Amino acid sequence: KPGARVAHSVRCLESGPDFEGIRQGHKVRIRSTVQPHKETLYAAELRDCTVIKVFDKDYPPTKAARLNAKKLRGKWKVVSAEENGKKLLGKQMGFDALSIEGYTIYLHQGNRAFAFGLAFDPEKTPKNLELTGGKAALPCIYSLEGDRLRLFLPGQKKDGTFQRAVSFDTSKNQGLLLNAERQKGS
Repeated sequence: KPGARVAHSVRCLESGPDFEGIRQGHKVRIRSTVQPHKETLYAAELRDCTVIKVFDKDYPPTKAARLNAKKLRGKWKVVSAEENGKKLLGKQMGFDALSIEGYTIYLHQGNRAFAFGLAFDPEKTPKNLELTGGKAALPCIYSLEGDRLRLFLPGQKKDGTFQRAVSFDTSKNQGLLLNAERQKGS
C-alpha cells in the first residue's frame, strides 16, 4: 500500500519456454493473473504468466549465448584474484564464490550475495558478457577452460563509467580478475 514502511515487490511464477533468456534488467510486458491480496504478503504474485514482449536487443538469446549460459551454470569457488598486477589474498579478493543460474549470476561475499543479470556476447575474443541490473551495466570478459572460469570485472573510472578489459592482464587493464573452479556436483 502507498506509504507503507516495507518495500513491496512483484514476483512472477515462470510458466513456459518463452521465459528462457529473460534476465535482470530486461523490461518486459507480461500477461498474467494476480493472486488475491493478503495482509501478510509483501509481494504481488503473478500466476499463469505469458511473455508478450521483451524490450531489449539481446532477447531472444542467440544459440551461442544459450550454450554459454548452460556451460557456466553452477557453483564456483573463487580460488584466486588479481588487481593492478598483484595477487589478492583472503578478504582482499572481494568475492569468495559465484553461482550462475540461467541468466543470473550471484557474486558472494561470505553470507551476502549480489545478483546481476547476464548478457552474453560469446562471439567476441575474449568472450564478452555484461552484468546488468545495477545502476550501470558492467562490461566484463571471461574465459572457460573445463572447470576453470576466469571473470574480469571492470574497475570504475574517474568519470564513473566502466571500460571492458581487452585482456586478462591486470597490470594493463583496470579491474578485478577472479579465477574460480567449478564445485563438484554443480
